[in-house]
Amino acid sequence: MRPAVWVFSSQGGQWPGMARVMLAEEPVFAEAIGRCEAEISPRLGWSLTTELRREDGQARVHNDDRCVQPALTAVQIALACLMRSRGLEPVAVAGLSMGEVAAANVAGALDLRDAMAVVCCQAALTERELRPGKMAYVELSTEQVAEALSGSGSEVSVACELSPSTTVLAGAAQAVDAATDRLLERGVRVGVVPVRFAFHTRQVAGLETEFRASLGELRAQPGIFPFYSSAVGGIERGEALGAAHWWRIMSEPSRFTKMIRALAHDGIRTFVEIGPHPVLVEPITSTLRREGVEATVLASGRRGDGRSTFDAMVAELASHESLEHNQERRR
Repeated sequence: MRPAVWVFSSQGGQWPGMARVMLAEEPVFAEAIGRCEAEISPRLGWSLTTELRREDGQARVHNDDRCVQPALTAVQIALACLMRSRGLEPVAVAGLSMGEVAAANVAGALDLRDAMAVVCCQAALTERELRPGKMAYVELSTEQVAEALSGSGSEVSVACELSPSTTVLAGAAQAVDAATDRLLERGVRVGVVPVRFAFHTRQVAGLETEFRASLGELRAQPGIFPFYSSAVGGIERGEALGAAHWWRIMSEPSRFTKMIRALAHDGIRTFVEIGPHPVLVEPITSTLRREGVEATVLASGRRGDGRSTFDAMVAELASHESLEHNQERRR
């Protein structure tokens, strides 16, 4: 089988009704969602399956901070279970920000109970009265961002280098608005990340003691697949994914571009984004193109298309497997 890394995205790809079709048509997917719900409901007090079946604008998995990341993580884990039921396995896993939780579970580094403990802890703490924060992406390199923001103070910082030409900013809400307004005036493309806090910055520092204490009992294991982390920009040991790692995910800049380069350097040429809508396909493609690497980049889902993207992705990976099998037989 052609080596493929499964890359788990963070927030941004959620949409109302994002799992309705799979819940109705795929028992493996529905069973995995049920197991996730059994971990989420006692911790946060809401029904995952109820919210995933809603399609209206009030669906909490779309815009409620207590629901978004746990729901996304559950959907990603269920998609991975469904892919495995089709005979697919990754040769490595990777994630962006809290997308690493699903990646750690698929890798075998965190069991389902501990994986859900991480995202539920993060979701519960977002209700705290932090200073209003904001995150936005801009179509500039980190170097261009640093030049553009020079002299503007320290209330806005780089939260993530998403690709060589896309950077995520975070900081105090008013300061981010002022910075992006200046960039818009210069004709720079700007978009808002739908969160109310400045993750990946010191603005969340007040949560550290409680966050790390709540996750002090995590039982991280070596895992069965190589685990690539956006926190370190490369490979990380599964047994290192304890509370300190997840706090680093919350509070430090993400090195996503560096991580993709590391995967390419290690010979990976097929990337599959696991999530309900692609938010990383373009950044991954852009990074690989800049590196001069020819690769296949696929998505597991797309907003509003039911299951056609998933089925096409499975067929593409299966065709690679069949091709290599036939080549091996000819040898």
